[in-house]
Amino acid sequence: LVRGDNVFYILVPNGKLVDVYTFTVRRRPVYTVSFQTNDSAIPPQDVEEGSFATMPTQPTREGYVFAKWAFDFSTPITDNTVVSAVWQTNTYSISYVLNGGINSASNPTTYTADSSTIILAAPTRSHYIFVGWVEGNSIPHGSTGNKIFTANWKPITYSISYVLNGG
Repeated sequence: LVRGDNVFYILVPNGKLVDVYTFTVRRRPVYTVSFQTNDSAIPPQDVEEGSFATMPTQPTREGYVFAKWAFDFSTPITDNTVVSAVWQTNTYSISYVLNGGINSASNPTTYTADSSTIILAAPTRSHYIFVGWVEGNSIPHGSTGNKIFTANWKPITYSISYVLNGG
């Protein structure tokens, strides 16, 4: 059958005559329903016009939680359709081991995979020079997971001079 109306004729002998009956079979079009998920590969579905797409299993994406499909699966399919996943961003914590120092107020305590690259500021500590964060000084865009940064310090070396006044 081709898409649309397909006409068939049925011939039925009736003595010396033949009765002709017209029989029409309509084949509905088949549409493609595809799924946009950003990371997970979900195969498309072929759905006959007027029928319903089947809700697929929940996709996964690192750094995000699946919220819902941006589509009402009780709606009949009438054309090729793209169904998009809606995601919620996970929030991760940033902890600091300051080893006696005071953290910079500009250093954040949380981030998400959508955050721009975070460059950490230096903490302060009396009588010490901040050498750097043991784990590096940044969290790149797209990172995931809770982070812990440890401050690395070097004591300031002071010189002592003596004025002996002849002694």
